[in-house]
Amino acid sequence: RVSEQVHQPFRYAGYRYEDGFDLYYLRARWMDPNTGRFLSRDPLRGDGVGLVSLNRYAYAEGSPATLSDPSGLSSREPNAGPAADCAGCSSWIGCQLKLAAGVCDAVAGVAENVAEFLRPRPFLPTIPGQEKLRSPLLSASRYLRQFATDLRVLACSYDGGWPTPQEVCDRLGNIGLAITAIGVVVTIVGLVEPSKALTVAGAVTTLTGAAVTLATTAKCKLVPR
Repeated sequence: RVSEQVHQPFRYAGYRYEDGFDLYYLRARWMDPNTGRFLSRDPLRGDGVGLVSLNRYAYAEGSPATLSDPSGLSSREPNAGPAADCAGCSSWIGCQLKLAAGVCDAVAGVAENVAEFLRPRPFLPTIPGQEKLRSPLLSASRYLRQFATDLRVLACSYDGGWPTPQEVCDRLGNIGLAITAIGVVVTIVGLVEPSKALTVAGAVTTLTGAAVTLATTAKCKLVPR
């Protein structure tokens, strides 16, 4: 009898393992299983709220037993399935759409935290005009959350064979509105918590870079609405 050994490249959490490098391939980045760290830095900046978000090399927020990161860009529950957060991306365009969605969500999170800080509370000192500052923050956050959801759905649809690259371009016109919303957040957060404003400002660069990459890859021209 002849015994044949079958090579199985898919191992921990369903990730592809490269024997020659002793690394796992997580689409956007490579992860070293010996250290539990990525080899390259997360393109998304930390939101400044959770300390773990500031470590841009950590895998699954330092909790590999409870979280996974199939895209290399965002942690999630390992058994949630791709529909849970629309995170699975099998194409460069899909991953860039998800990157842009992650940026919008991160900025929205900062906006929501600062808005909560500005909420009037009995017997506590108030900041002049704080209620007027909360309203545009919450509006910007709502828009960014919705835009992030739309981008994730678009990423999943594209990886599933629809829409075409040109249709992706047509839907990215709203990226200009997202950058405007981030500008609102930067301005207000800068008045309340200047240290966070720098982190949020970096999101503009990341989002613009993702837009340029998408435009180049899909061979289209972005025209912000």
